[in-house]
Amino acid sequence: MSNKCEAIVWERKFGSMTRKLIAVRLADHADDEGRGIWPSIERIAVQCDVSSRTVKRTLHELQEEGILVLVKRGGDGPRDTSRYDLDMAKVEALPLALYGEKRRISDAEQGENKGDTVSPLAENKGDRESPLDEIRVTLTTAKGDSVSNKGDTVSPKPSENYKINHQLRESARETDLEEDQIEGDALSLKKRTDMFTRILQGWFPASGSPKEAQAVWEHLSDADCMAAADKFERWKAEWVGSGHKYKVALSTFLRDRRWTEVPDGPAEPAKSHHNAKPFGKLWNVWRLRVLLRGPSSRMSAPSSYIQGLIDKGGAEGRRWRLRHLALNGYPDVNTMLAEATERRGHAVPVGFEPLAERCCQCSTQSDLFAAWQAEHEKRGWPLIEAKGVEWIWLPVPAQPDDYTEPAAFVAAALEELETALKALGEEGHHNDERAA
Repeated sequence: MSNKCEAIVWERKFGSMTRKLIAVRLADHADDEGRGIWPSIERIAVQCDVSSRTVKRTLHELQEEGILVLVKRGGDGPRDTSRYDLDMAKVEALPLALYGEKRRISDAEQGENKGDTVSPLAENKGDRESPLDEIRVTLTTAKGDSVSNKGDTVSPKPSENYKINHQLRESARETDLEEDQIEGDALSLKKRTDMFTRILQGWFPASGSPKEAQAVWEHLSDADCMAAADKFERWKAEWVGSGHKYKVALSTFLRDRRWTEVPDGPAEPAKSHHNAKPFGKLWNVWRLRVLLRGPSSRMSAPSSYIQGLIDKGGAEGRRWRLRHLALNGYPDVNTMLAEATERRGHAVPVGFEPLAERCCQCSTQSDLFAAWQAEHEKRGWPLIEAKGVEWIWLPVPAQPDDYTEPAAFVAAALEELETALKALGEEGHHNDERAA
């Protein structure tokens, strides 16, 4: 336990309350050099009153930023935890968390280093004038009478004084507005909000707190907001293409100004993906396309307990097999469904728009939707979680009136969609035999 290391961490900014609290607990377990940290994730979570998932995410973020160094990975036994070291040089390089007199002193030092800019309240330190100077030079006596520094003229009555002050403040405000209009480049609040919403919808799902990201966004300049909105997609594509498995939180991307890692220049001339709306035409075509290609080859094996239930065979064994397939065989589809519950879209490659026109709206309370769910369950596909959604777009056969039974309607729609996918060069196949 190191008071020295903990004190240094307390005096730095870490971007959020949760990150700082976890960093302080790590420092509390370290020696004076920041080394020898090996508490379990569960212990840190209990001490900081956060979830284990939050602790894991924060540890990953601190490692990505170089603040935390993994010395030895644990997991060889129930008491074998990972060991970490804090890079105290990186910690001390973080911005100071100043307050009170320290903040005023720091601001004054920064002011001295910025040239000849002088506070409007300073006396005899320049010729800069403010529209409110006339208010500041009026001194009020204890009896309410006022004397001006321009002579012995008595000031107006208090009520008249208020009117003059109010007019001067309005004049100053109009001057500020005129300066803003001259600049002409300021982003409106709505435009800043729209930019942030677009970035959030296109970011990695379940990667950090949107509230933390929004708090960082509000402190960015207009120029930084426009640059982040322009480059985040290219940065994200380069991050994934480099083989990184860890998904960076949006708050980290904004706080560390990672869009600056993308070289300046025009964006891609041609759009490669659409942000498909959840439960929409393109969204469902892509989801069914993934399902028709069959389960992932990286699907994890069932636990010994689940395998024992599957091995019993019969209807019960088949039910457990399909359940395991739905939970583990289609990770991309489960990600899409999780995004959709948060009303977030999904990136779909360009080229599937013609297939989207095969879809029509279907009520989630109808017999046809129930038939779609039954087909999903029969094939071992993840069910469509559409809580709070009244309508969803689903494929229909070319001749819908030829089918009177919902189950036959669904089977025909899937068969025609699979044929259309093959025509686009997609090698689709049903996975009934895999599920059987």
